[in-house]
Parts: sequence; C-alpha cells; structure tokens
Amino acid sequence: MSNQAASSCSLPTAAGDLSASALQILAVGWGLTALIAASGAALAVIKWAVMAYLIWLTIRVIRKAKPDDPKTRGAKRNISLGNLWMQRFLTSAANPKAVVFFATLFPQFTSAEQPF
Repeated sequence: MSNQAASSCSLPTAAGDLSASALQILAVGWGLTALIAASGAALAVIKWAVMAYLIWLTIRVIRKAKPDDPKTRGAKRNISLGNLWMQRFLTSAANPKAVVFFATLFPQFTSAEQPF
C-alpha cells in the first residue's frame, strides 16, 4: 500500500476516534461519571451493553470471514471513508476505559466552586 493510500485510510479512522473521544469528554463533563459512581446498576448496564456490542461485532466478523475462498485471497477490499470512520467511532465509543481516563484526568484542571 502506498503512503498516499495509507494516509487516505488513516485520516477517517483518526477522525472517528477523535469524534468518539469528544463525545466521551462531553459525557464526563455532564456528569456521567457521577451517575456511574452513584449507581452500581448504571455501571452494570453500561458494562453489559458494551459486552453485547463486542460479542455482536465478533460474530459479524467471524461470519464474514471466508479463509478458503480463493477469490478473496490477496484481493484488496474497497471500504468507503465513511465506513472507516464509523468502524473506528463505534470501537472507540464502546471503550469504557476512555470514560474512566477522562474522569480521572479532568478534575485536576477544574474547580468545584466554579459553575459548569
């Protein structure tokens, strides 16, 4: 793959990751972390929803895989830029560790006395 082709694939992927991070930052800022800390049930629902999404994604990938098909061996897949963005956005948005990271990062830069 040429450098130009690699960069054309990496830009929508990076944009999808940054879009998901921006939404997670907003969620943390609006108090998602406080809701999760106050309610064990909310954390359990989020964990089960993420787990269900990852299981669904795994099953979908396994069903699409055809390792013995000679037509697909070595063939270049044409994936749209929007599809690349969406794949990375969903993968990043489903990562609960990012929310925990932002929740531990931001309090040191904010003041509890100041309005939101």
